[in-house]
Amino acid sequence: MPSKFSIVRSAVATLAALLCLGLLAGCAMFKPKPVEPEDLFVAELRRSVDCGTTGREARLRYFASADAYAQWQATQSERSNLMPSDKLPADKALLLVEMGQRNSGGHYLKVGESAYLDRDRMLWLTGEWTAPGPDRMVTQMITSPCVLVAIPARAYKGFRISDQDEELRASLTLDD
Repeated sequence: MPSKFSIVRSAVATLAALLCLGLLAGCAMFKPKPVEPEDLFVAELRRSVDCGTTGREARLRYFASADAYAQWQATQSERSNLMPSDKLPADKALLLVEMGQRNSGGHYLKVGESAYLDRDRMLWLTGEWTAPGPDRMVTQMITSPCVLVAIPARAYKGFRISDQDEELRASLTLDD
């Protein structure tokens, strides 16, 4: 016959185990839902053949608001003066896609209208990189094509853009 002490000890152990299970189940219910991927629409605002880019590599610049873009633009040369800040959409974030510096004319950059936001909050864009053929007559001048696009305001972790051949051209990871 079990003693009263062992019965109480067994009951306390069972109660403690049930309490732990209840707490774990409660915590699982309050865990944040994973973010679902979504397709987004990207709108081209302005393009230029000369944005003042000095490097050859493609790059992305993110601006969370029109004000952030205006502050950046005020520090740049006139070559990078793409769009007056009073003409920018107030409810969108902005992304500047730069092709990089080129040694001749005939280079063209177009950003696709659809983008994909994955579960990790990375926005994937596609673009079309066009270069003049070897037999094409082009102007001999330094160019740096770029496109300013409006994107939905979200909590992004970063951006990736690939070309028409699915080659990754540029990426930008945002600090948390």
